[in-house]
Amino acid sequence: MTSLFMRRFFPKLGAALVVFSLALGAGGIASAEIVEKDIPCGAGTCHRFWPRMPDVKGWHREDAAALNIDALVPDGSKLEDASSLIYGRAVFKTSLPAKSFEEFVSNDQESFDAKISELPSLKTADGQTIRLFSFVPLVDGGKWELVGYGQEGAFYLIFVLVGQTQTDLDKSRAAFVSLVESYKLKN
Repeated sequence: MTSLFMRRFFPKLGAALVVFSLALGAGGIASAEIVEKDIPCGAGTCHRFWPRMPDVKGWHREDAAALNIDALVPDGSKLEDASSLIYGRAVFKTSLPAKSFEEFVSNDQESFDAKISELPSLKTADGQTIRLFSFVPLVDGGKWELVGYGQEGAFYLIFVLVGQTQTDLDKSRAAFVSLVESYKLKN
């Protein structure tokens, strides 16, 4: 995936990154088990978090530990060549300069060269509202995205579907919506 994907992983916010993602559980409810790992960064150690995701029918886990994520890609694909990718992340609210959820969303969106349109919100299985946005690239070769923003306890959540083309995004949209709507924080 290209710069749109990478900019979302390493945003200007300078916040501690916590990857938080989606997976269908046996009962049709997605849950997240967050794994913590200390990795060398700069002159010290950084805490990175990402989920241990079970596979989803038609999609499989692609270990991307070097990017500090677990990602879902369509079966038959690898992270490097996938036409679509679903990932998520969570950021500790207190690690950001944003004073509100609205400011967090605005700060995340401001660095993208894309036409951003708000779509109808989604609800997770545990009742959290996820504000959904469409990111349409303004430059040739840009990636198409559906991005959902929400809150869960001490975290701001971002769920992302990335498509190489609009057709790729459209083919994966139902899987993304289903994952978001079945997401539930694991207790």
